[in-house]
Amino acid sequence: MSTGSSLSEFARFAKDLRLPDELRAEVGSAIGPIVSSQELADAVGRPAKLVAVGDLCSLSALTQGLLPDVIVVDFKTRRGEEEEIRQYFEGLNWRSIEVYNPAGVLTRSMWEGIAEAYKSEERVMVVVQGEEDLATMPCIALAPLGSVVLYGMPGKGVVVVRVDEEAKRKVKSVLLQMEEANGN
Repeated sequence: MSTGSSLSEFARFAKDLRLPDELRAEVGSAIGPIVSSQELADAVGRPAKLVAVGDLCSLSALTQGLLPDVIVVDFKTRRGEEEEIRQYFEGLNWRSIEVYNPAGVLTRSMWEGIAEAYKSEERVMVVVQGEEDLATMPCIALAPLGSVVLYGMPGKGVVVVRVDEEAKRKVKSVLLQMEEANGN
């Protein structure tokens, strides 16, 4: 089975990149349909890989009976640190990969962690020290075609991204506009 795009294909992006303010609106828009938690199972179907980005999105997927291959969490919600969420995820006993990623930045650590997660035969929890606010991009970029990446749209629902060449092209377009971050 394909493990997705290789990290080498996206190697030029696997460095610390900062999201410029002028791209925030573009990154904040949905690149797939938005569904409610109750509609998730029907919307997902049977993807090559299922990935959930964000604590509440991952929790929604799991409580709706879905078993993502990869979840990306930082144990935070808009309300801040959530000890109950941390305990729930740690109770899954999935393989854990820790990465460092500050807000508004995509680090090499994030890219490497996502790439490693896709290679695993086990279910993986990528635990972000910092924030997973931009993790959707490497999740889509590195995912095998036919995968589904889920991420939350606050106040609206869950975005369902079917990973195809068009989704990868959209992500690459944003990545090309990001700035190299220094001092992270």
